Amino acid sequence: MRIGAFSFDSPDAFLMENLICPPKLPTEDTVQKMLDSGGSCILHNIKTGIWIADLQLVRCPVCDLNACDGTTQVLDAKHLKLFLNDGFVNGSWEYELVGSHDIKRHVNSASGGILDIKRFNSPYTAGKESGTSSGHAGGDTRGKGVL
Repeated sequence: MRIGAFSFDSPDAFLMENLICPPKLPTEDTVQKMLDSGGSCILHNIKTGIWIADLQLVRCPVCDLNACDGTTQVLDAKHLKLFLNDGFVNGSWEYELVGSHDIKRHVNSASGGILDIKRFNSPYTAGKESGTSSGHAGGDTRGKGVL
């Protein structure tokens, strides 16, 4: 399912398994160690420009049912120029897996984020670094809109 497009102005991205930023950015020396320690990581040297985000439903290879515990959702983001590459279009594209993170526990809903680190100090994201600043009472962690 196509989620939409977003733009990166800087070559640094912050990826997280939920929409609540940790109190501090991860500092481990590899992406996989960052993911293992807190479910978030920083990627450097990414291509700036327009990216396309999709949500992929990967079914269990044994039973092929949506409701099976082996079914998972994957947030997939690709740079727009990748779609112009013949190798990507015909399936011969080779890529390197930088890191992978699985949430092993059952969750009622899934969320994740890909943020341009340059935008952390933006007035639209200032004060959104924890679930308590969402503007909602109790355990309601839904984000509030900015107009």
